[in-house]
Amino acid sequence: MKSTLSFFIICLLFSSCTFQKNTITNDVIVKQKQDIYNSNSTENFNDQNSIDFDLIKASFKIFKELALNNSGKSFSFSPASLNLAMAMVYAGAAGSTAEEFQKTFHFDKELSKFLPGIYDYYSSLLRISEDTSMEFKIVNKIFIEKTYPLNESYTSNIEKFFYGNFEKVDFFNDYRQQEKYINKYVTDFTKQRIKNLLPEGILNEMTQLVLINALYLKSNWKYSFDEGFTREKLFYADSDKSLKNEFMSQRRQGVKYYADQKFQVLEMEYKTDKYSMLIFLPRDSKTSNITDNFFTAEYYLNVCKSIHYDNVYYEIPKFKTESSFSFRSLLEKMGMTESFSDNADFSEISQNRDVKISEILQKVFFEIDEKGSEAAAATAVVMVQVSSAMPSNIEYQFFIANRPFIYILKENTFSTPLFMGVYCGE
Repeated sequence: MKSTLSFFIICLLFSSCTFQKNTITNDVIVKQKQDIYNSNSTENFNDQNSIDFDLIKASFKIFKELALNNSGKSFSFSPASLNLAMAMVYAGAAGSTAEEFQKTFHFDKELSKFLPGIYDYYSSLLRISEDTSMEFKIVNKIFIEKTYPLNESYTSNIEKFFYGNFEKVDFFNDYRQQEKYINKYVTDFTKQRIKNLLPEGILNEMTQLVLINALYLKSNWKYSFDEGFTREKLFYADSDKSLKNEFMSQRRQGVKYYADQKFQVLEMEYKTDKYSMLIFLPRDSKTSNITDNFFTAEYYLNVCKSIHYDNVYYEIPKFKTESSFSFRSLLEKMGMTESFSDNADFSEISQNRDVKISEILQKVFFEIDEKGSEAAAATAVVMVQVSSAMPSNIEYQFFIANRPFIYILKENTFSTPLFMGVYCGE
């Protein structure tokens, strides 16, 4: 059976604030850098001044808001893709607009510190692709209206710190065709997992930039499940609701496990040691109260530090989720309002200071089975112009994920979440 984990894409759409056209003076199409930053960063994830801790805090904050907005539903989202996409936008923000990013995403006030930190983090993600035991790829790409003038400093920062690509397109005269072109780019990058990221009609002649972060991941479990042991059992979604589901099962020594009064936590390892998946199973959970079991970034990091090898019998449901989000209203509710208004200050992108964010979109595909996972993610920001049996003498922990749970697929250098989700049985 084909193993699948997830795909996520974030699309940030920018349109200009006033309708005017200028001739671009320099070619902004650049090739993505191929040299991988050879850094061996050993930042302690308990250092609350480190960029990885800031990214983790922002990830949990957005995740909780999404869960509240999708109460009782299964969903997946990629905080890594969202954080990176918004970081690229932040690199072009100034004034009170930049302050909104700092408060919402915990970005450092000083770009001289923030950009090198992002560089180190993003480079660590790129190095994952060097592991030939799995597939991993990530890209930052900006599609720009061919007549729109970018600041040289902004293009330089995106190239240097984000390994970014720019491509000039004709939004003004042919935005519908560019909509199809960008969607095809995303579909091809994600191996057909994400289709029609940009809904029909989302772009118009006022569109100036579409910023994309895309992530694709596919890997087998370190210890794959025997399909012969997969059985149909009940998943208890709520006190009065149970659902039939296929459960994979395994009894194994040397599995990472943690337990306290709130949760049982199982860490499922892949053949690569670059990332792993944590399942947080509340002691008592239902679709109606799953958000009551949410935890902080500090608790998450303590689990990452405290989890240890044990003997575990575990049953995990096979599942697949497909999610779509618009982040605009959520971020406005969290206090990011100026970035979407005609008062937006993205003067570090262009001296025109005439663009605002019109939409932030995300699609996610996440699936696990006996063999492993396949993941993909993408983010788009649109900017527009303003207007088996073991010996019986061994004791085992029992981890039966037959009720709603939270899962986090993390990279293992900084422990930042790549994907986060809630599974409620359907």
